[in-house]
Amino acid sequence: MNYIEDKLNELREIKTHSENKHTVKEAEQSISGLEKQLEELQRFNRDSFIDFENLGIDFLFVDEAHHFKNIRPITGLGNVAGITNTTSKKNVDMEMKVRQIQEEHDFKNIVFATGTPVSNSISELYTMMNYIQPDILKRYQVDYFDSWVGAFGEIQNSMELAPTGDKYQPKKRFKKFVNLPELMKIYKETADIQTQDMLDLPVPEAHIIPIESELTENQKLYLEELVMRSDAVKCGTVDPSQDNMLKITGEARKLAIDMRLLDSSYSLADNHKLLQVVDNVKEFIVREWKIRLLR
Repeated sequence: MNYIEDKLNELREIKTHSENKHTVKEAEQSISGLEKQLEELQRFNRDSFIDFENLGIDFLFVDEAHHFKNIRPITGLGNVAGITNTTSKKNVDMEMKVRQIQEEHDFKNIVFATGTPVSNSISELYTMMNYIQPDILKRYQVDYFDSWVGAFGEIQNSMELAPTGDKYQPKKRFKKFVNLPELMKIYKETADIQTQDMLDLPVPEAHIIPIESELTENQKLYLEELVMRSDAVKCGTVDPSQDNMLKITGEARKLAIDMRLLDSSYSLADNHKLLQVVDNVKEFIVREWKIRLLR
């Protein structure tokens, strides 16, 4: 329950100080949902189950910890790209267990091991730091996500390609880190960083070859349809249960890979990308066999 109360305090802080109406509305909805959870927990018959804190677990070692970094931070920044915008139940469950052990053991007895603490979103670094060192973040007064971003992040306004791929749109994005030495100083108070150079790992040298793939006629037609659907969603002329940006961007990804992922009536000829992959693989195999024969 302490975990939920802490989250409620953060949300109330956002609601009080944010000037963004959409953010305030989201905060109110989250507060309402958490208050209901808190009421349910208070009514629950504790004689019918065993609490996690009563299991006697005093240490938590999490391997492949990057599987638990998908937590949306509580923020008043509004719609900013580069900030994780979804939260899974398993990650909330992990955070609750971590907090329970930390509260009982002076913020110790937690180890996270991962090769990719940050992969998709810059805000993932805050998530990892908040898992392991919430007490240290609080000491430096950057325990709330917005204060952390204010100290170590830079948000920029720029024009970016729309999800439909046919035009540009204004976008706020968490672009880069600032005050990086100070950020790493805090991070390294609990992080033991081992890089490839430090470990001298034997890895093959990669040669990246970018290859352009032209759109087929059917891809162009489908893309035009996605553009019109996107405009309808933005104008609010379509029921979100019938069509929405998540559905549109999902179809756009499938469109770029193979149109048969959208409809089995399409053929291999409706997408150049896979044919290019096949041609390149064939060319590589033929070249390798010729080299071996010459030996």
